[in-house]
Order: sequence, then structure tokens, then C-alpha cells
Amino acid sequence: MSDNQPQDDARPDPPAQPLYLPLLEGQAIRLVELAPGTPSDPVAIRLFIFELGHHPQYEALSYVWGSPENTVTILCNGRNMDVTVNLNAAFVRVRYPDRPRMLWADAVCINQRHLKERSHHVSFMGNIYKHAWRVLLCFGKDLDGGAGEVAALVQENADLVSKYDSILDMPILPPDDPLFDDPRWKNMATFIKCPWFTRAWVLQEVGLADDPRVLYGDVEFSYRDLMRLAIWVTRCAPNLEPRASVSFFSIHTDWLDWSPDWRKTSTYPNETFLVLLNHARWLACREWRDHIYAFLGHPLAQLDGGPRTVVIPDYSKPVLDVYLELAIQLLQSNGVRVLCPVEHTEQTLAEDFPSWVPFCRDVELTSCTFGIHSSFYYDASSGAQWSPPTVVETNCLEVRGTVVDVVTKTYQFSALDLEDPDTTKSDQPETSQKGTLSHIWADTQDNQSTCAYSEEERLSAFSLTLCAGLSTYKSAEDNLEQHNNDFAAYWNLQHSLTPDQALLQARATQGDPEKFLLDMKLVCEGRSFLCTEKGYYGLGPCIARPGDLCCVLFGANVPFLLRRVDGARCKLVGEAFVHGLMRGEAAGMVRRNVLREEVFVVC
Repeated sequence: MSDNQPQDDARPDPPAQPLYLPLLEGQAIRLVELAPGTPSDPVAIRLFIFELGHHPQYEALSYVWGSPENTVTILCNGRNMDVTVNLNAAFVRVRYPDRPRMLWADAVCINQRHLKERSHHVSFMGNIYKHAWRVLLCFGKDLDGGAGEVAALVQENADLVSKYDSILDMPILPPDDPLFDDPRWKNMATFIKCPWFTRAWVLQEVGLADDPRVLYGDVEFSYRDLMRLAIWVTRCAPNLEPRASVSFFSIHTDWLDWSPDWRKTSTYPNETFLVLLNHARWLACREWRDHIYAFLGHPLAQLDGGPRTVVIPDYSKPVLDVYLELAIQLLQSNGVRVLCPVEHTEQTLAEDFPSWVPFCRDVELTSCTFGIHSSFYYDASSGAQWSPPTVVETNCLEVRGTVVDVVTKTYQFSALDLEDPDTTKSDQPETSQKGTLSHIWADTQDNQSTCAYSEEERLSAFSLTLCAGLSTYKSAEDNLEQHNNDFAAYWNLQHSLTPDQALLQARATQGDPEKFLLDMKLVCEGRSFLCTEKGYYGLGPCIARPGDLCCVLFGANVPFLLRRVDGARCKLVGEAFVHGLMRGEAAGMVRRNVLREEVFVVC
């Protein structure tokens, strides 16, 4: 073709508009318009941008993301988009057959690859759920064909609870109540195992929702009614746990309401953001920073009741810097209690990062933190003059306190020690069935060993240490006779009392061995039994070792174990329970010049 001949218009097509334009200002959000379809049709969506407060009615999805490697291709604005299998299933589950549905789903409504946009949207994500007409909780497939039975139980319990002013007014069911034999509880136990209950973000998603709805298999029911059932089971039907494995996670019932008036209905109206983070630390997140960011929508995360939160979401900031910033902020309102959730392995303790910063390590050995719950009777530094801890050079923590004692022996509990007594019986010789507890018993009851307790107190000091002085979260010493009976019953069942232990044998007939075991397991799992140079008994971290310092840091409710690095510089090993040092005894010894006050630099 010559240059002077006519030519067709061969100009290239204009470049396609990017699917995501950054939304970094104000509270502009994307909403998904889900096209109608049958269950077998591929999913098609369109994205629209609206400003919160000037948006159409929408519903928000709450679901488990699932593996990012396991994806399905859908159409988004006419283009292929890969989403996780779980999100695709959620779209299919909520899709109308005859009309579009307006939704918000985090994985597609936020550009997850744009760190600034993700950080910005997470900072006001609570408002997204507050403005949603409803929140749809997508639990996935009916796991055992019993979704209808689960929904029926929830509705029947809602009808029952409605007859009372409060669940607290409802009777506790006796162990022989026929309700425990209802086979539908097995379906409920299966439902409770759904991964949704273990995801960190769901607490905010339901806590801020007006009307969260459970979608399980083909059924739908009220999440609020489900939580009323969970509270009723915990309070009025506790035997459902051993009978049918029905055990709801308390994090969901204790932190159900995230509204500004949450204290009116909360189990812990006087607790702090530190307690919420500690209670929720076992929940799953894909991103480690989300162990903090997922809870910024709770009113406790707000500084002085204003819009600013304890930290500002920033996914570009190094993870450890985020946790250090949080810890410094929490020190201002919680003082030394911030140290209580810290757990270590020998490896993490040796790392070049402040040992006192909580929550930043993937170490979760214990299920009960001693020193942050205001409901526990502990008050180890009572009577001491204290000042807030200070962050000094290289992010070390300077705090005043006293060294009470030095650890001389540690015993790690065996699995055998914490098993139900009836599972430990066998035809094997008795010697092969002995766990660590038998050795602790022999050492602590040896009259030749140094002991901080009188001869009459030695046995109760041992038994009270095994349950950290608690009986169903209350002080066991408030009903010491019942505690002694429960311990005797447990010890007889677990270790078989000998004829020369007549007093324990008499007490055993009046005690509840299961109750003592539950109290003991709560505090001993993930911990070691300790003996000190002066003869105190205690519970401390698994990595505790002879030579660790048993200290009372002024302002804390419980003692701590510190490990000297050099001079005043120490590493925080972890919190401890020490029988005889939990009610301010150390401060009294400082006043009498039995102990001396010093300044510790925890690095």
C-alpha cells in the first residue's frame, strides 16, 4: 500500500480504566452490586464508590477469608477477578435469583494490595459496619446436616429466655435434666467448631452491627439469639460441655456489645483495652498487626473518648514497631499491668527486642493471665509507694520494686498431671503412672526442706498454689474448708491416699475432684511449679529456672520473674503467683527494712 492511498483507522483502543483508584480521603468506600443468579451461575459483581452517610442501603459480609492460594475467578466490572473460594461461596449464598443485592465485602471493597488505602479504610472500618443495614455472617456449608436443628434450638431458647427479665433469673439445670439428652446438642457442638468463631475480625463485625444474621447451610437465624443461648448454656446448663461438647468461646459472649453504651451490658464494665487484647490474643489473623487493628473499633480503643485510637493503622510500619508503640501507649493507662500478658520461650527471651512488650510474639502457652483482671483478689504491691514506669534508652522500661526471693527449683507439669483422673487409671504399675505432681508433693511435704509456711499451713500452701489461690475465679481462701475438701477428693482420685493420711481421707468424702481439677488446669497449663530459696511455693513461666529473681514491681497486682543481664538490667521472664506474696506482704517487708527497694531496668 502506497503512502498516498486511503488507510483504515488503526488507532489502538484507549487503555482500560484501572479497577481500583485509590480511596485515601474522608470516608469514601466501595460497595459491591452482586448480580442475580442461580446457585450454579458464575458470580458477577460491579463496584461503585460512595461516601459514608450518602450511600444506598447495603449489607456487610462477615466470613472466613480462607487460603489466598485457593481461588475462584468471578467477573468484576466485566473483568476477571480471582477471589477466595470462601468469598465466592458467600456471594453464591447471599445472591438473589431475581434482583441485584448491594453488599460490602472487605476483600474486594478495599484494594488489599495498596497499603495506604488498606490502612486508611481499617481506621474507620467500624463505621462501615455501623452503617450497614444488616451484617450477614457466612458460616458456610451445613457440616453434619443439622443446621435446621441448630436454628430450632436457638429459637426455642429465645422463646424460653423471653419469659424472664434476665438470664440471671433463670434456674440452673440439675445434672439429670432430660434436656441434656436432646440429640440436637451434638449438631450445636459441630456448629460451634466452625472456623468463623476463631477469627479476630468477627468480634467487631458483629459487635457494631444492628442486626447480625447467621447464615449456616440453608438456614438463617439471629446472632443475638445465638449469643443468648451461649450465655444460658454457660450459666444454666454447664453440664452440656462434658455431655455433648457444647462449649462456646467466652470472648464472644463477654465482648458482645461494641456500642458506646457497652458498659451497661458488659461482663467486664471496668476493664481496659489491655484486657480485651489479652482475651482475644488467641484469635486468628492473616496479618500480625491485625491482632491490634481488628479491635480498634471498640470504644476502649479510643483515647479520652474521642475519635483518635491508641494506635493509627499503618500496614507499612514494621510489626514490632507497631507493638512497641501500643505498649508505650498502654503504659499510660495500665501501668505495670502491661507486663502481665508477656510470655516467652528461651528463643524469644534472647531476641534483641524489649522483653516487656506484650502480644508481639507467637507464644501462647497459658489460658489465664493472672495480673490484669480486676476481679481477681491479687494485690501484690498493696501499700507500696509507686510511680508510673518510664521508658528509657533503647526502649528499656525503668520500674521500681523489690527482690523478694530467688527461684531454686522448677517443675514442669506433665500431660498426666492435667488429665481427667478417670483417664489416668490403667493396669500399669502405680509407679509408672506418677507425673510431676508426685515429685512436687514429695519435695514440698519434706519436713527437712526450707519452708516459708508453718507446719500447719504447708499442705494448704501446696494445694492453694496448684490453683493459684482461685476457686471459680474467686479467692479459694474465702471458703478454705471447701477448697481443702475439693483438693483431698482430687488427690485421692488421682494419687490414692494412704492410710496414714486420715485427715485427707475424711475431707475427700466431702469434696468435688472435678472442680479442683478444672481450677488447677486453668492456671497450671503452660506454667511451672516453683520453689524459692526462702521456701515459698509458686507458679511461673515454663522457662523459669533456678536463679531467676522473684520480684514485686510496685503498681502490679502480681509478682514477676526477672533474669539479670548485668547490674540493674534484667529481662522479663513473666508473671507469677507466689503463695504468701499476693496481698501486699512485700511492701510491708520493705517498710520494716526486711527487703530493700530498687530500680529495675527491664530490657
